[in-house]
Amino acid sequence: MKTAGKTIPEIFAKESEEGFRRREEEVVKIFSAGPAAVISCGGGVVTREANRDRMASTGLRIYLQADPALLADRLRSSADRPLLPAGSAEASLAKLHAERAAWYEQSEIRVGVDALRPEEVVREIRKQLPAPWSP
Repeated sequence: MKTAGKTIPEIFAKESEEGFRRREEEVVKIFSAGPAAVISCGGGVVTREANRDRMASTGLRIYLQADPALLADRLRSSADRPLLPAGSAEASLAKLHAERAAWYEQSEIRVGVDALRPEEVVREIRKQLPAPWSP
């Protein structure tokens, strides 16, 4: 996390997940108050009610739906995911998704991305954009 001057694993090790989530909430607060921007959040951002409320009231939420097996495969080379222990990423992702699914489903736009290339994901998002965001 650039604003902290520490890596995500360092924050988790020194401050626990709670410390990370406090920092994350502050970043969401800052960026939500700024000029219009695309803010790419991690999946755990929805675990805080303040983040859910702030994102719902200040912007448009887009949920990129992906199968836990696909996500686990994409994240195999990533060592900075404290909530995904080595060797059990798929099971951990499935569990986290089950816990958070109701919050993800509140997003205004939902796109299944398993079989899509990035440009196809963008096309699908654009199709679902409501006014005043629509092209």
